[in-house]
Amino acid sequence: MMERCSSDLKSFLDEAKRTPRLFWGHGSVERCCKDIIKGLAFLHSENLIHGDLKPGNILVKCLADGSKRMLIADLDDLVRMQESVTRSGDITKLRGTTRYMSPEMLRRFFRSTAEIPGRKTDIWSLGCIILEISKCWLGITGKELLLEKDGDLVSLESSPSDNRFATLIMDGYVPFVSDKIPWDLAACVRWCLKQNPESRISAEGLLHLPEIDFPARDVPVTGTSTRYKIIALVVIIWLILYPQLRVAVCPPFLSWPPLRSPASKP
Repeated sequence: MMERCSSDLKSFLDEAKRTPRLFWGHGSVERCCKDIIKGLAFLHSENLIHGDLKPGNILVKCLADGSKRMLIADLDDLVRMQESVTRSGDITKLRGTTRYMSPEMLRRFFRSTAEIPGRKTDIWSLGCIILEISKCWLGITGKELLLEKDGDLVSLESSPSDNRFATLIMDGYVPFVSDKIPWDLAACVRWCLKQNPESRISAEGLLHLPEIDFPARDVPVTGTSTRYKIIALVVIIWLILYPQLRVAVCPPFLSWPPLRSPASKP
């Protein structure tokens, strides 16, 4: 039975673009990505392929503490793997969305190749989603879509035609990862968006990459600015309670309230 959720990730991202960082909150981007990865890892552990992973098929549940939880939806057309190969009768059930389809899926549908997509086709879609979440959080909401191949950048409209987009991906281009994206999320995306499906990491492998530190859901994450405010408050209280330390540490013009010297006592 599906949990009751507030919206899907596509609607959530559209709304979050207006107030990106404030809307997400500290630490929630990594947690949301971890939710999606864990959900996909579970499906793959059951030998199931989603085949149409995209923001519209991920539900967002707002929790009582203000954090968000991501749940993978649209599970009606899952394809079960038989050993390591998908049954030919099931492959026709895979109906991806061009913007999130892997190169092998695109070649099968646009060029009628005999490639049989496996679990790694979901990993490509996962990389596209994490990249989109990261860009939204950073406020990178340009009207163009950038693709990259060996340092060559191609700029497309935000909603390019399926044929144009598919052709570039099938020809070796991948979505461009901006240097502004935090290095751990960027590493996660790059591991997913590899043209060769055999080179892509597994969902379970993403959860154990040493360079990616996903925070636990039950551990609160304090923002850097908040930590500095707490430290500053503690220092101020300390200096007020211990005036002799304030004289040693602070310049005279910063010593407040003014200290009386022993000679000035009545």
